[in-house]
Amino acid sequence: MIGWVGLWVWMGQVLACQEEVDLTAQLEDSMSLLGGYGFSGTVLVAMDGEVLLHRGYGWARRDPVVAMQPETRFPVASISKQFTAAAVLKLEEEGKLRASDPISRHLDGVAEDKESITIRQLLSHTSGLPFECGGRPDSMQALLQCLWQAPPGEPGQAQYSNAGYALLAHLVEQVSGQPFKQFVRSRLFQPAAMSESGFIDEPQRFAQGQVAYQYTWNVEHGTEIGSGLNWNLRGSADVVTTAGDLLRWERALTSGKILKADALKKLLQGDGEPGTAAGSGYGWQTDPGGQVQRAGGTFALGFNAVLRRYPSRKAVAVVLSNQNYGLLMPTPLVAETVENLLMGRPPADLPQAAAPPEDLLQQCAGDYQIEDGGRLQVEAFAGNLLISVQGQPAVNWLTVRSAPEARQLQAYTDRALELADALEKRRFGQIAEILGLDEGAEARTETLYRGWIEGLEDGQGQLQSVQVAGTIPQGESSRTYLRLTFEKGSQVRRLRWLGQDLVSIVPGALPLLPTHFRLLSGDKLAGFHLAYGRAVELRIMRDAEGRVSGLELSGPDGKLVALRR
Repeated sequence: MIGWVGLWVWMGQVLACQEEVDLTAQLEDSMSLLGGYGFSGTVLVAMDGEVLLHRGYGWARRDPVVAMQPETRFPVASISKQFTAAAVLKLEEEGKLRASDPISRHLDGVAEDKESITIRQLLSHTSGLPFECGGRPDSMQALLQCLWQAPPGEPGQAQYSNAGYALLAHLVEQVSGQPFKQFVRSRLFQPAAMSESGFIDEPQRFAQGQVAYQYTWNVEHGTEIGSGLNWNLRGSADVVTTAGDLLRWERALTSGKILKADALKKLLQGDGEPGTAAGSGYGWQTDPGGQVQRAGGTFALGFNAVLRRYPSRKAVAVVLSNQNYGLLMPTPLVAETVENLLMGRPPADLPQAAAPPEDLLQQCAGDYQIEDGGRLQVEAFAGNLLISVQGQPAVNWLTVRSAPEARQLQAYTDRALELADALEKRRFGQIAEILGLDEGAEARTETLYRGWIEGLEDGQGQLQSVQVAGTIPQGESSRTYLRLTFEKGSQVRRLRWLGQDLVSIVPGALPLLPTHFRLLSGDKLAGFHLAYGRAVELRIMRDAEGRVSGLELSGPDGKLVALRR
């Protein structure tokens, strides 16, 4: 009997080991394929105390080229909030405050209409304070002055607030008697052995090449790290760390090195305050079944990060990226692929394609004109073909999933074309009509748009032309990209549509939708854009001499042909 028991135990260990080996192989294959389609970042997956995968993909910086490493540091945006929440909970454990306390019990100078805001409401994003305050305040005093003068919100109503977490960081300082960064480093980072972590206003802590640079599409925007701090980010989005340090943090939390069990439960699940789930209260969200606990963050110009716990699997996943696509991020797709594998579900259906040979890359590089309007810009990049598009037919080929969606995007593009024509011909009075504004808004609209164009002309000479590159879907809204060409240069502007309304015009960047293509077979290639999670195919067309003459694109509405210019 003892022998049989020993045999069963041994067989169980063998099967568990085999399962871990298979899972590791699946993770490596899927992440390598995502890396081949342009994912840039680091991925770490651990289960049962063992690290199954910890690798860097792509580039920490593109020019000069710096390869992504597992230890590359990233600003992790709102993942920072859980450290601030943990600091508050630690002070509560020590009896120095209670989450139910009004902030006025611990802070001097609180405006009368905000004295009743509780610490718990700040933690759970239900304080009524604004998302941010004062633009880019250069000190905590400037931020506090703005907050105390801000119109009062509705305490108890969920409203996500970076400024609220900055106020919590200030409260930690006042209650502990220590600078916030010092408290976090000594009471949280050091017990968790997070030796690679710091803050975005500590450039002296990070050597050249250690920190990733961030990119929107293909445009570089620096590292976010510098001595000047936007104080809305203190305590809300100011931590710089690595995937390895985030795993060490999770292990320190769950082993009781940081917080006791009751406080840890509050941190990971909130404590019942209305709005905590929707507002990422305490820095984490837990799904209704308790199977997944999530923390995430993003900077508008590139960085995005995901940290997930799977209690039933004793697993952790960290995905950090230095690239985004406007409002769309690659980390959700990468994290979902990891999650599916951890939970025994099939991963995302990625085209099983290989890197094209170098001679094929060089043959295909160039500009192509689509017969029905639009262009493709094709270049060799990182061992793949990188194709960017211009014109609605080409945009639809990469993004659209249904005919109604295609019609809606075309409608936005048509309105943008009318707007571009009015701007180019200086018919400012027509813009209110194009945008469907009330009659009384015509004069204000003309003043606004005339001043906008003339302001741009002051430094760049007279406006020569306005071109519409196309409209792309992004979440609940859509974005149309315009190129304004002046005598001395050009500017790109992005129009944001919500329903039938144009709600903003802000700087943008071209080219659109750069997508990595890899070789399927012969002259057929597959593309996969990480923001849209959608595979497309193209076929290389050749002339009688075998030279590349065009590209045939397979789309939802049939085929498009792009001929070399």
